[in-house]
Amino acid sequence: MSEESRQCILNPKTELRFELDPGETITLRLVSGRAELFGAELPRERAYHFTAECKAAVFTWHGCTLEVTGHASTEYVAEETPMVSYANCHAVLEQMRVRSSIIRRSNPTASSEAVPPRVLVLGAENSGKTTLCKILLNYALRAGQGWSPLVVNLNTWDGAWTVPGTISASHLSSPVVTTTADNPYGSTATSAPGTLSSSALLPLVFWFGHVEPKQNLDYMGHLIHTLALKVEQHSQDYAEFASSGLFIDTPPAFAHPSQSSGQGTDKYALVTACVEAFHVNTLIVMGNEKLTVEMQKRYGDGTRQISVVKVPRSGGVVEIDTACRRRLLSHQLRSYFYGARHSDRKEGEEDGDFDPESALAPTSSVVSFNDLRIYRVGEESLAPSSALPIGASRAVSTIQPVLVDPSSPMQQSRLLNGVLALLAPLPANVIQDDLDLAQLLDRNVSGFLVITAVDQEQKTLTVLAPSAASLEGRVAMLGSIEWQEA
Repeated sequence: MSEESRQCILNPKTELRFELDPGETITLRLVSGRAELFGAELPRERAYHFTAECKAAVFTWHGCTLEVTGHASTEYVAEETPMVSYANCHAVLEQMRVRSSIIRRSNPTASSEAVPPRVLVLGAENSGKTTLCKILLNYALRAGQGWSPLVVNLNTWDGAWTVPGTISASHLSSPVVTTTADNPYGSTATSAPGTLSSSALLPLVFWFGHVEPKQNLDYMGHLIHTLALKVEQHSQDYAEFASSGLFIDTPPAFAHPSQSSGQGTDKYALVTACVEAFHVNTLIVMGNEKLTVEMQKRYGDGTRQISVVKVPRSGGVVEIDTACRRRLLSHQLRSYFYGARHSDRKEGEEDGDFDPESALAPTSSVVSFNDLRIYRVGEESLAPSSALPIGASRAVSTIQPVLVDPSSPMQQSRLLNGVLALLAPLPANVIQDDLDLAQLLDRNVSGFLVITAVDQEQKTLTVLAPSAASLEGRVAMLGSIEWQEA
């Protein structure tokens, strides 16, 4: 028996905010007026089903009527929102895009003068960085100028389009409308059925292997520069996307000097790496006065031509605890292999409901220890340099690939339930025995596996993969992320 629906009337410049607990679902339908979700305009009479602990808000500039089915643990109408400030940010960025496009059309060789917006978004934990990126992205797509902005996700907790523990970049040409907490920017072609609009996404993905940048700061810095080089090459190869600009979504560690200082003297080393690698010209700080002042001292002196802007933090931002983040990590890994969940599993149910159009069919296969070569980057646990004996250096570099021996009994517990990033195939002329380990650090990811069993007697691994394919001769990277089917 379906739940009764109710109407919610929103006045101009207000928004309906809701927060879902595990097992809760809510369905919204726009009846009249105009409304938007994360900056994407909602069509009338289309139902949006929210689940998987989603936290969202439907905003209207001119007023609207919504039909609501289901109940959320928290649901209210907010009259004070930061949307005017966000819209002003979009207006400035749109001027930069238009100016860049005009200069490029009139003088294709004047690329140094045609500077599109390159936006870095900083903020503390639970400050709304991803939400702002999606709003500015969707506003750019709604401008009607044919923009296709590049989104760079450096937040290893959510993994954007794929799985946690990754950094990635992708062009987007269609609005981003997400109704779960999984995959905040949509799903990729390798993990979404063709019925979804986001299934055309083919992001460039690199494996970090951890959820916190502080677990290997040197490796994170290396990946930032590697990803930036790929992005720069892409901009040169596809000049039609150059004027659209890019948005960089960052993890909370970037805004905390105590977590991002590393071994060097720069307490904002990762911010500096982003600014230099991606040629950032606009830095947005989410509601943090101290961080804004420090960024203005560092970049706002006029010599670097970087605008530092502080925008207010929305009152609807939800404080997400570690337990919730762990559940979302598990949800996202499960959705990568099995497809998006239609509703959360409820008490007494075997496995929750799945949308038939979003269901995927992963395969389990057995591979020999010799067929799949597995590496990890650096030592398994990194002690701070101050903890090392005086004059001593690390036996293994923090960015050195180390071969993992599955036949070692000590490695079995580390391999079991471990998430593997399958690297893109190496060039045909590269022989495994003569492999240059430095090349592995610059290889992007073509997919992900999970080790479900380790058989020392038969010397085999049982792996779960999105599709059936031979793994013989492939190289995979192991991190600290694990996942086990419930």
